[in-house]
Amino acid sequence: MTDGTRSAQREIRLALVLNGGVSLAIWIGGVVAEIDRARRAGLDGPTRDDEAVAIYRRLLGLTGSLLRTDVIAGASAGGLNGCLLASAIVSGGTVDDVRDTWIELGSFTKMLRSGLRSEPESLLKGDEYFLPRVEAELARRLDVASARRDTEPERCAAAADRRLELFVTGTNLTGQPVEHRDDFGGTLVDHEHRALFWFRHEPEVHTSSFADPEAARRLARVARSTASFPGAFEASFCRVDGADPTAPSLSGVASFRRDAWVIDGGVLDNAPFRPALEAIRRAGVEPRLAITRGGTDGAVLSAQGLPTPNLFTGGQEYHSVREWASVQDMAAAAATIVELAGVWAEPA
Repeated sequence: MTDGTRSAQREIRLALVLNGGVSLAIWIGGVVAEIDRARRAGLDGPTRDDEAVAIYRRLLGLTGSLLRTDVIAGASAGGLNGCLLASAIVSGGTVDDVRDTWIELGSFTKMLRSGLRSEPESLLKGDEYFLPRVEAELARRLDVASARRDTEPERCAAAADRRLELFVTGTNLTGQPVEHRDDFGGTLVDHEHRALFWFRHEPEVHTSSFADPEAARRLARVARSTASFPGAFEASFCRVDGADPTAPSLSGVASFRRDAWVIDGGVLDNAPFRPALEAIRRAGVEPRLAITRGGTDGAVLSAQGLPTPNLFTGGQEYHSVREWASVQDMAAAAATIVELAGVWAEPA
């Protein structure tokens, strides 16, 4: 690359934890698409550059940096966004159109069950509409043949920048039996209802969950399961043992060893930091954790000892499809800043 990003000495490795939240789905998808543009900006070879990618490419060149996203953990809608991003990274694709994907997947007019049906399983069509649409979307984005080639000995070194671990949470209604031993030799049997699905793309050790011929179907079932909001969707059946041509086996991916009914991952683990942190440690990096009170510049300044409160800007219904801003409130916000400067200038 002529801008020198590939000769960079500093590699920025970004682990994403994508939480759930129905109205946050499209917003999180937009954040994921923007992060992926920055990631693609540092890649060798031809990429489909838009204006944002070109800007990130220049910034990476100026700072002598590369950006990699090698750990993704998600729950509920965040889990589905994670599956879409992971498929794009492994396949050398993009998620630029994720907004359109969510508008199609989240269409209430298409998912809503008939009100005339007696005793419906749920309000929305999980297996009837949502699952096949998610599967088709993931099959379109995931290049299984490319993932398989990455694991070949002669290609694995060149595929290092596509190394990835994907964690998606679920809530196991059936429960995985867990035995605990007490100090007197007795056994107590409990049930673990937190479920975790783990997909790996590790060219350096010649293995990839994404190279499996059933990878798109397995990802789709996991995405359908983690996004099964109680009441809105019926529970999702996850097969682990036994043969069933209509359902892909999640053996080797699911944390449980028996077939189970699974609902929304956000019920018990809506922000799956633990698997993301463990993956970072296994990669030889000790993470440093810090609370920044959100993502604003003011939050960072406040953490460094300079109190910087956030003032209103006139926005309403943030992070929803109905987000809007009032012109009058925006003008009031600007006037507030002017008056605040006057207050600061007055003698104590």
